[in-house]
Parts: sequence; C-alpha cells; structure tokens
Amino acid sequence: MPQVRDKMVASVVTIEPGTGVVDAAKRMIEQEIGPLPIVEGERPKAIVTDRDIIAHVVAEGRDPTKVTVDEIASQELVTLGPDEDINQARRLMDEHELDRILVVEDGRLVGIISEADIRSDEGPISGVTDTVGGVTEPVSGVTDTVRGTADKLLGRGDEEKQR
Repeated sequence: MPQVRDKMVASVVTIEPGTGVVDAAKRMIEQEIGPLPIVEGERPKAIVTDRDIIAHVVAEGRDPTKVTVDEIASQELVTLGPDEDINQARRLMDEHELDRILVVEDGRLVGIISEADIRSDEGPISGVTDTVGGVTEPVSGVTDTVRGTADKLLGRGDEEKQR
C-alpha cells in the first residue's frame, strides 16, 4: 500500500500569521489554490480556506481590509505523517469531512495531500461502475413504465407495439 509521501504535494504554498485576508485571497487566486496553511517558520499553526473568507468575512459583512487570516482560520489542524498509509489519510478525511490534510514530520510542514491526490491512480471512472451497475435495472423498469404510459396516452394497442 502506498504511503502518504508517495501521493502528497511537497511544495506547499503558505502564509504567515497576521497576513491580511485580501493578501491571502490574492495569493489563492495567483496560485489557483483554496487552502493556505498559516506557518511560523516551518510549523503549521492554522489553515485558512477560500470558504473561510466567504463565510467569515463576506457573509458577515466584515471589512476585508481590516481582517487577518488569524481571525478566521481553523486553528484545530488535522495532520498526519508522511510515512502513514494512504488508507489512514482516507479515514481522516472521511472522519473530519476534509478534502485536504497537512502532512507534518517532526512538527514541520512537509506537504499536503488531497482527496484528488489519493484518487489519482484510480482512473476517471473508478468507483462509478458499481453505482451505474446498480442503477441500470431500476432505470430500465422506469423506462418500461414510461413507455407503457405513453402508449396508453397515444392510444397505441398491443398490435402497434409489436411492429
């Protein structure tokens, strides 16, 4: 089974405590990312996301030029080590309803792993085939019902259906 270090992204874009929300938002846009770990030195202290900015600044009508990331960031970090099994990353993501987890070694931020990173080797339709297979039978039943109803409404008899 692969380890977290095999799938994580090691080059993590970070910000420092006290950074203004506007600067954080600009960094997210420039780097095309949603979460920004807040670090002191190499140690993660919190994480701020684009959703945090929307929920705690925009939706609350706060002045973004006067809010720092420290005021809105999630302080309770969920982390795991680079030598952990990928399944542990999946469990933590499910348990905490996250799509990204910081990877920390000896207290230092060494990477970030996302649900997409974990699933990258599963292919584009992995996991979908079971769902589609389970839906096919009920859909054909509905199709037969709709077809029968349409035939009745259009006045088609059994002899016309057989043609």
